[in-house]
Amino acid sequence: MARAAADLRQGKDTWFTALGTSMTPEIKAVQRVRLRPPLQGEPFTGQAVLARVGDRYWLHRVTRERPGEAHIAGDNGMVNGWTPRASVFGVLFAGSDEAGADG
Repeated sequence: MARAAADLRQGKDTWFTALGTSMTPEIKAVQRVRLRPPLQGEPFTGQAVLARVGDRYWLHRVTRERPGEAHIAGDNGMVNGWTPRASVFGVLFAGSDEAGADG
């Protein structure tokens, strides 16, 4: 996920394989997902995003926002906590089992 975050920081769409079941049914275990960089000032509430909370990257949902921060949690009820908006690297664009442009 760190590579995907780096690509997104450079303004590139990216693909990676999501692991785990915390976002089922929207994102299944071992599903290829496509992410796009967030738009300036874009509201995140309700969207699945790639974010860093503390030392870990998560492909989880933004459940609420406050100025400068986003609250991240899995659809299974796992709460990751608050993170700066700058730590939201990408927004789920599409989910696919097909290979992305980079592989």
